[in-house]
Amino acid sequence: MNAKIQKRDRHVAAAGEPNRISISPRLKADLRNKGIAAFRQLNDDEQKRVWQWCNEVVRQYRGVLETDPRNIRNVASLPFPKEDIRLALKMLLPLYISKGMHSMVRKLKNAYQETGTFQTIDPQDQAVLSTETTRRGKQISKRQYSDVDRANEKYMGLVISEKKGLLQDINNFVNELEALTSEGSS
Repeated sequence: MNAKIQKRDRHVAAAGEPNRISISPRLKADLRNKGIAAFRQLNDDEQKRVWQWCNEVVRQYRGVLETDPRNIRNVASLPFPKEDIRLALKMLLPLYISKGMHSMVRKLKNAYQETGTFQTIDPQDQAVLSTETTRRGKQISKRQYSDVDRANEKYMGLVISEKKGLLQDINNFVNELEALTSEGSS
């Protein structure tokens, strides 16, 4: 079964969970396009639902980060699409910025950038990259070592490039929010 099908099946199965908090695709699109302005236009119940959704998405995503410390991760292991995780992280930032909770802002910014470590990994490379984590403290053959290095090189360029763009994106976003917050308090 290919990774796309596995990912789709995982998201379909997850959507069937009884306690799963979700928001409509239309609302996600509005939040992506209009950001905080779209959030402010929501009624109290809708804002609460978005807040709950964001917290649940980030909670599950942070769980994946904590259990998988590798520098290259399979996108199929994410509990939600990368775009949804990034949206949820951005939606949580204004509260922590407005409250001056700098350590939480740093954690969310780092989590945002770390979405770049999740890549679509070819099935044959998945086995090789898994070997890397089990090789520590063990001897592996020169061929296995060569395969691990080839796979690392193949994906690390993608990871670095994506993380660089994400860092720029999240820094710009936070700088804009901080400017708005300081303007509002003046």
